[in-house]
Amino acid sequence: MRREQRRVVALAVGILLCLGMVMSAQVEPPLGEDVRPPADVIERLERFGGEWRRSTPDAEELVEEEVRRVTDMMSFLIRRIAPGRLMDRTRPPATIHLEPQDELFIMTLDNDSPQTLPISGEPIQEDDVTVRLELDEMPQGTLRHVTSNQQGRRDNVFRLDANGDDMTMKVTIASPRLPDSVQYTLEFTRQSGSDLSPR
Repeated sequence: MRREQRRVVALAVGILLCLGMVMSAQVEPPLGEDVRPPADVIERLERFGGEWRRSTPDAEELVEEEVRRVTDMMSFLIRRIAPGRLMDRTRPPATIHLEPQDELFIMTLDNDSPQTLPISGEPIQEDDVTVRLELDEMPQGTLRHVTSNQQGRRDNVFRLDANGDDMTMKVTIASPRLPDSVQYTLEFTRQSGSDLSPR
């Protein structure tokens, strides 16, 4: 019985560590010839640029409730350790700094190290983690920040309101080893004087 318990606990820790790695990978763009994206792509990305502060009340409670919803479907032993460890890796950011810079897009959550990605959408590989940006064709635009590996995938989907003063961040964390995906949405407000878009 003890051997089975250790196996289950090891599996749970492995799942959570893999998800943590997917969510926190820090990457730098590959060296090589830069290809400047089309002007309309740059303009749409510039609308996201600036300093954003979270406006969702009780955000940590919201995320914790969603984490517990998913982990409650798992075995008893995993339920005992999973919520705390997963919460450590899904802590909702209080601030987000987004900055388009030529062919690159720089994203900083709270005081974490900046993550730099190609605007072109070219995926970046670090160890077994793949990170990329995606931008749709809507006028305001939807920016998707995707990190993934064989153990799981996290999508951060950013959407602006019509005025570009408010932004939502929908987070989806999925893994074949989780019984359901973790999903939650946070709201952010642009800080005065941080608008980088041409409007």
